[in-house]
Formats: sequence, structure tokens, C-alpha cells
Amino acid sequence: MINAMIEVYRTAISGLAAAEARIANTANNIANIHSTGRLPAQPGGTTDAYAPTRIDTQTAPSGGVLIEKNLVKPAYYTASDPDSPKANADGLVAAPNVNLASELVDLKITAVLYAANAAVIKTQSENEKRLLDSIA
Repeated sequence: MINAMIEVYRTAISGLAAAEARIANTANNIANIHSTGRLPAQPGGTTDAYAPTRIDTQTAPSGGVLIEKNLVKPAYYTASDPDSPKANADGLVAAPNVNLASELVDLKITAVLYAANAAVIKTQSENEKRLLDSIA
């Protein structure tokens, strides 16, 4: 019984940690949405533009959530910004492949997930209190 109670907390806490990682990642992507860079000299080459990431999650074998940070692919798209010091001769730059609408939707979903995990912790705590009160 005690192991089951501990498992509930462990699972919910890992969900909170995953939500926290997603919120931080989304904030970073949004903050760098205009961090353009030079286009690579060759297709598929590297650029100094911000490389957006995403947080992927999967169920852990022992319960809870595993977090994995991955690069968004493609990391950039070609944008026109002739006034940028990083623009090529044609006025083009590499712009981070950040979709603001998707990031905001993910932020809202993550807020709901965070609240759900917090509610699990609160409910488990209340159930334990009722159990202890009934024993006493």
C-alpha cells in the first residue's frame, strides 16, 4: 500500500518536471523567434541562426514520464531581411523554424498537464489524510 502511494507521487512529480521542461523550452523558442543567422554556404550546412528544440515525452518503464529534448527539423527556413547584417547578397537570412501558433497551443496544453499532475498530488495527499484520520 505504501509503495502504491509513493508511486502516485513519483508519477505526478515526473509529470510536473516534464511540464516544466516543456514550458521552459517553449519560452526559449518564443524568445528566439527572431534570432536569424547567415544562410549556410551549402544546402544542409550549418547556420548561426537559433536552432529551435522541442520536448518529447514517453512513458518510463517504471511509471512516470521520460523527457527528451530534440532539435526541430528543419531548424530554419529562408527569409527575406535585406537590412540584417547577416543577410547574403540577395538579402536572405536563415530564420528559426518556430511556429508561434503551435508554441502557444503547446504552452496551453502544458499548463493543463501541469494542473492535472498538481491535482493528482493534492488528491493523493487528501486521501492519505482521510486514511490516517480513519485509523486514528
